[in-house]
Parts: sequence; C-alpha cells; structure tokens
Amino acid sequence: LGINNEIKVEDLSSLYLGIMNKCKIYNVAVIGGDIVKSRDFFISISAYGALKQNGVLKRSGALVNDLIAITGNIGSSYGGYKILSENIDINDKLAKDHLINSHNNPIPRVNEGLELLNLGANSAIDISDGLLDDLNKLCKSSNVGAEIHSNDLPIDSYLKIAFRDDYLDYALNGGEDYELLFTAQNDVMKKIKNNINTNITIIGKIIEKEIIILDELGNEINIDPKGWDHFK
Repeated sequence: LGINNEIKVEDLSSLYLGIMNKCKIYNVAVIGGDIVKSRDFFISISAYGALKQNGVLKRSGALVNDLIAITGNIGSSYGGYKILSENIDINDKLAKDHLINSHNNPIPRVNEGLELLNLGANSAIDISDGLLDDLNKLCKSSNVGAEIHSNDLPIDSYLKIAFRDDYLDYALNGGEDYELLFTAQNDVMKKIKNNINTNITIIGKIIEKEIIILDELGNEINIDPKGWDHFK
C-alpha cells in the first residue's frame, strides 16, 4: 500500500473494511501487508490459493457450435463509472444509484465458476476488459470465431434509462462487470441454466472464424472493439 500525506485514515479504514467484507463471503483471509510512503496512492494485491484435482475452466476450450452465455448483466459498471468520472447528472435517482453501485460493488462469480466447471462447460473468461475484448481473447485461445446477437445481450433496464444512446456500446465495450462469459454444448447449457441460481443469458454461438455482431433483423453491426487496453 503506497500512501501520502493527503490520504485520510478513515478512507483507509473504509478500504480495508470493503476488502475484508468481500473476502469473508468467499472464505478468503487477508494476511500480511506492506505500507510505504509514495507520491502516488497505489494498491497492490496478490491472491494465493490451491488448485483442486478436478482441474480448471480455461478460455481455450470453446468448440464450434457451442452456445455462448453470460451470467448477470453487462454494461452497468461502465455506466456507473461514467456517472462518477464525468459527474453526469441522471434524472432517475434509482437508475443512478444502481449503476454507481454496480461499479463500486461488483459480484465475484466464484461459486458460479465452480459450478460451470462441475457441470461441464467448455470454456470461460470473466468480463473485465469489455465483452468484445474478452470474447476475442477467448476465441483466439480456442482458435474459433463467434456470432453474437445484440438483441439478446443482458443489458440492465437502468442502463437503458440512463444512457439511451450509448447502452449497447457500454454493454459491448464497457468492462469491469466481472460477469462470466462462457461456452457449452446445447445439452450442457440446459443443465447449467437449470442448476445455477443466477440469471444466465444465451447471446450467440461459436463459429469457425471471425466475431460478428448481428442486430434483431440478422444484419451485421460494425462496432469497433474499444475494451480496456493496459498499454494504451
């Protein structure tokens, strides 16, 4: 933890309380710590664990004709980020509060990831850098393409209320929702939807090459991936 004289003690206490509250949910212990004086405030965290014998769900296992699905909703976190970073005035207070909370309190889909592995999903990746960007990573690792139906994307109604013109772009490129993007064969997907107590939305299918986005009429949409790039 790098801090300077401008950092308030109560803010640090709030930071640690937030970290510990999330960790308790997933039986994670916060151990150790190193504090240094720094001109810029920074936080660096390492997470350690042990891999169980039943393996790990990778991004490299997607197969042609797999269905593509997402847990929860996408785009809301970026909507909250835009409100906070640009001080955007949203008339609907419920929508504003919901989007800000989506950004400040994402839900780690740890349990859902374990269930996907146990139920037989072929591949998965979390949506941290944006749907299109992370889907591209999964497809490259699996040497496949994807067909996505924009009308089926799980976009929160609050995001549509707050950003009527931009909600589709935010859903495709926003990032930091930390929902799981995953693929599975049709019969396995049915089991997943019946057994996981989280909203699961099928948004498309794995194809042989390229990533294409289709509108409600089946026409291809040209949208440039603008997900987060750490080196730009």
